Amino acid sequence: MPDLDGELGRLRDRLYESVSQPGFPEVARRSRQRISRRRRQLGAAAVVLLIGAAIPLLRITTEPPSGGGGGAASVAGDAPSGEYVGDIDFVDDTTGYAIRHYCQQNGHCSATLLFTGGFEPWAVNQLPASLRDRSGGLGLQVLGPRRLVVYERAAGAGGKRWYSGDNGRSWQEVPTTVEDSVDTIRPGTVLDDVCDTADCGRTSVVVTLPYSGRLARLTSQPPLDRMVLDRVSAAVDGSWWVSGLVPDAGRWALAVSRDAGRSWSDTELPDHEGEPFAEVRVSVGPDAVYAVGVGRVGPEDEDGLIAIFRSADGGRSWAQTWRADGVRYPRTIGGAAVAAADGSLTVYSAAGVPYASSDGGRSFTPITPAGPTEHAFAPRWTRGGYLAAKGAPLSIAYRQSRDGVSWREFAVQ
Repeated sequence: MPDLDGELGRLRDRLYESVSQPGFPEVARRSRQRISRRRRQLGAAAVVLLIGAAIPLLRITTEPPSGGGGGAASVAGDAPSGEYVGDIDFVDDTTGYAIRHYCQQNGHCSATLLFTGGFEPWAVNQLPASLRDRSGGLGLQVLGPRRLVVYERAAGAGGKRWYSGDNGRSWQEVPTTVEDSVDTIRPGTVLDDVCDTADCGRTSVVVTLPYSGRLARLTSQPPLDRMVLDRVSAAVDGSWWVSGLVPDAGRWALAVSRDAGRSWSDTELPDHEGEPFAEVRVSVGPDAVYAVGVGRVGPEDEDGLIAIFRSADGGRSWAQTWRADGVRYPRTIGGAAVAAADGSLTVYSAAGVPYASSDGGRSFTPITPAGPTEHAFAPRWTRGGYLAAKGAPLSIAYRQSRDGVSWREFAVQ
């Protein structure tokens, strides 16, 4: 039997691409921890966190809330015992999806898809049948108010993908291979990367097509190796940013597209002293772009805050504003730095403690009070603004902010 659903999806994507070309109306304008390989590995590892009756508290690298001497930070979870959100993503300020996991005392775990059009109430929809008895290892790509992909966070090419165009009421398994190519990043598409070599030294940017959930290679590629995308969404000014290594040079650089992926320009970061970067994370504010160098700073800390670079001219030139010295805080960073509309830059340590800078990342002051209710974990940029788990890495409580200044708190339940 022919794959009629797949053919219909491909036709929709081709029609979507054609009507979105210059000169045609934009018919679907309404209908951003690691590179994708590491995200899948971390997500798969989350399965082992839920054993027995409750979610154990994660051992967290401690940082003194005062930014000074010793002391331990103990962060309690906001989620009921055995319940947490495995992944969450938004279409805009209020419309989003989440995967909620729950483990009973007898060890049985279940996964449910939730949808909201305004934070509450969250409607319950079903995941594909083979994913409903899972305690983790699942990811989301939200493509529109009714369109999304759910995928298994398996290392390599072992994970499967499912697409729904009707809020999760029905599902179709879609290929994990890249079968098409596109010239531009159209509204609703999600960026990711795929390995071109066995060691992933060479990578390519791909998009998830909004009307089929299939993968397509972007025709114009950033001129970088080992690219870091980390669930890319367009920045607040509409630009698209990718970090990676200069081919055959091993130096870190940033590439940006301001024409929806039709072309890319790149700039190398200045040389720095200290530990090498494992990745560079980009945050875009209204007056500056920040590139944060992250790497290993000890035998257990992979999220060390090694350097911060700032650009006031859209990424054409960079100046280093922060250098790790082993004394000043923050020493680690969880997720992305929050470049706010008021010009401030906030870094949440790996322990969830917030530190704010008003001088472009040259110095930081801990935000007080920094009790458990103020902790936020791994902020990231999405189409709905900055999004972070609140209170514990595994939680049903979240904070969201469009401008990085005013935050809205909500629960996924």
